[in-house]
Amino acid sequence: RQLIAGDVRQATRERRVVLPGGQVREWIYKRSLLTRTDGTPAGTIGTITDITERKRAEQEMQRLSDEALEAARVKSAFLATMSHEIRTPMNGVIGMVEMLRDTELDANQKHYVDVIHRSGEALLEIINDILDYSKIEAGKLQLEHAPFSLRKTIAQAVRTISLRAGEK
Repeated sequence: RQLIAGDVRQATRERRVVLPGGQVREWIYKRSLLTRTDGTPAGTIGTITDITERKRAEQEMQRLSDEALEAARVKSAFLATMSHEIRTPMNGVIGMVEMLRDTELDANQKHYVDVIHRSGEALLEIINDILDYSKIEAGKLQLEHAPFSLRKTIAQAVRTISLRAGEK
């Protein structure tokens, strides 16, 4: 006599169970209903698996992920705020240097003012890069294509640091 046909109905459930000693465990029940060829129940078969540690690990991973996301958000907000706070006085310094350029200066003074201006512009670019970094993290950065001269960029960087390098 054949007891089992191809029809197997399965059910899976997770349960939180409090054991007699008060210990709380997480279990997953898997149960299958077996039927005979004529469709009448033949029995059940099942397993119980303790998934307590897996659940704890999942909860810990979620907590750590949430903390990391919050830390990244706070860092981005801090960088954006500081960049804005630094940019305002930096624009004032660059503006005053540009006004100083329009006054009568000897060759050395003009050179020094040019170095200050280039350094201020370089610092402002770094500040803007920090803001861009914050925008990248927030998913709000838009790229633009702009031509530039690598030779000119390197020459400006060298001029900016040449005075200090010469002193050293």
